[in-house]
Amino acid sequence: MQEPVQVATSDPMVERWRVRAVADGPVAFRAIVRAVEDDANSTAKTPGRLCAALILHGLYAGEERSTRLLAQLMETANHSEWFEASRHVSSFDFMTAYGEAFLPAFVDAARQFGTDDRTVQDLLAEGSPTDELRWRGALAAVEQLPPDGVVMPRSDGGRGRPRFVVYQYCVSLGIVTFKRTSPVKMIPPGGSAVRAGLFYTLLSLVGGWWGIPWGPIYTLEAIAKNLGGGIDVTDAVMARV
Repeated sequence: MQEPVQVATSDPMVERWRVRAVADGPVAFRAIVRAVEDDANSTAKTPGRLCAALILHGLYAGEERSTRLLAQLMETANHSEWFEASRHVSSFDFMTAYGEAFLPAFVDAARQFGTDDRTVQDLLAEGSPTDELRWRGALAAVEQLPPDGVVMPRSDGGRGRPRFVVYQYCVSLGIVTFKRTSPVKMIPPGGSAVRAGLFYTLLSLVGGWWGIPWGPIYTLEAIAKNLGGGIDVTDAVMARV
């Protein structure tokens, strides 16, 4: 496996998060396996079971969706700490470094388990469920997002048309603040426009506050708009079809 491209910096925070990512990869893999195993051995569906099952199946089947779900899981599990850390630094390189180290560490743990003689019980005995709580919580949160290609049911039996929505986001770089609009996103019938715009809401939360005076103003505007379901551009899109 190729070594991930690393952020070129001597920042100690970057290095701390990179080291943490290497340790987090196997823990996250074990948490996912435990979620699937718990669900299989329980009459009640365990939190995060759908997301965990999709990640494991897609990982070993080579599906791109698995990588996207892993990225969402990683961001969800670390969001609170990243938000707090970003208040004290001017660069987000530590988040990039974490992502570059986490995904290979996770995949390596999965590949190793797939090629050695350990059973699922052996794997789960190597760690404590307490160590995995952050990842189990993130699994449950990511599960709330509909998987790619899945049309969620609605009261009219799913006969409603898809909607097209754009979201606002804000990023501040020192004294300069940018307010931008996302590409058009398709929301399937019954899908949540608020959930589909979570990435842009989180991006604004992490990166929008720091410009004075427009950072807080634009950030609050973007969050309010996104939590209201974004900007519906269905009519404009359909008019061009």
